[in-house]
Amino acid sequence: MNKQIVLLVEALEQAAAEDNWSLVQQIDSRISAALIQLRARQANDGAHLSLEQLQQRHAQVAFLCRRRVDELRNILRQHQDNKEGIQAYAQFSSEKEI
Repeated sequence: MNKQIVLLVEALEQAAAEDNWSLVQQIDSRISAALIQLRARQANDGAHLSLEQLQQRHAQVAFLCRRRVDELRNILRQHQDNKEGIQAYAQFSSEKEI
């Protein structure tokens, strides 16, 4: 696989592991540009294999992103579901102190 793409994919995986989603987006754009160049030069099976490996690793990071979005969505839903109870408890606690 092209060394530049290997480095980009590794950086993409690292950024996803660190929940650095703005960096994931930036690196993903750079990978897209590198892929365009790679496809233009694709003349042998080795390049085709590189593309398949890149697509597989990219799919793994995309899965991590979707899973994290789902986790965050659930956390937000829980906060919304508990909002009234938390507000009531806070109000009750402050009234008790008075």
